[in-house]
Amino acid sequence: MQVRAENGAVVVNGSCGYEWDSRIDRSQFPLLGHVCPFTDTMFNGWQIRSLLTELARVPADWDDGWVAEARRLGELALENPHHYLWFVGD
Repeated sequence: MQVRAENGAVVVNGSCGYEWDSRIDRSQFPLLGHVCPFTDTMFNGWQIRSLLTELARVPADWDDGWVAEARRLGELALENPHHYLWFVGD
């Protein structure tokens, strides 16, 4: 995961990676459910706010540290205009 500025510059690299989980149901987690493990997925400010709500509902047994990191990076992106949260695919 990364926070990037509008021009694409990486502002912060996350300290842990998001592992795609096939248990993520798009009807319950519409944003997380659309993160693609094979390509980059970017969230803008409005989407980050909704994503933070979803992250609060992620079951504890799905989380190996990526939820707190996604929350930290999402909040950091929201503090700065024109910054985005990126889930970087392989």
